[in-house]
Amino acid sequence: MTGGGPGPRPEPRSNCASLRERTTLNSVDPTAVNLLSTGTILDVRANSPTGPLVATLNQGQIVGSVTSASAARILECIEEGYEFVAEVQQVNGGQVVVLIRPR
Repeated sequence: MTGGGPGPRPEPRSNCASLRERTTLNSVDPTAVNLLSTGTILDVRANSPTGPLVATLNQGQIVGSVTSASAARILECIEEGYEFVAEVQQVNGGQVVVLIRPR
């Protein structure tokens, strides 16, 4: 049988460009939450090459961490040169729901 192996992986760049995930931030900084509203754009950054991913205000203040199902893939995409943002969808007390997408 031919063609059964995983073969070359030309798809990662296109997957990175279309990657989107709605998730809730973890370990949210209560001070930073007061600065957020629906539509606020946060930067998504890796604290190191192995993570964790964090969402930050443009001044660099960490709002919370990203531990979603796609976090490992987002980290790989950042390593490939992609930049990601987290658009605030909802703020409910200390809960912050964001849509993570490429910049």
